Amino acid sequence: MSQEEKKENQTCWKARLGYNTRWVVKGVFSLFKRLLGEHVTALKWKSIIQEILLKVALYNKWRDESFSENRCAVCGVVGVVLPS
Repeated sequence: MSQEEKKENQTCWKARLGYNTRWVVKGVFSLFKRLLGEHVTALKWKSIIQEILLKVALYNKWRDESFSENRCAVCGVVGVVLPS
């Protein structure tokens, strides 16, 4: 197997398994904690779960609204602005 084939196989393996995406997850957690805080104020387990679920729902709503503002009406890609 040539070096080019090995590199291509390695690239396909990484893409298939989602390798090297830890930075994306860490970025999302960092943003989540920056926006909503990293502490929970509830004391009972049931209330803790409710508070976390509420924070996640608020984050998802904020994320969906912010992405829809920057979404191209033609192609649907975020951040693409076609000339008028």
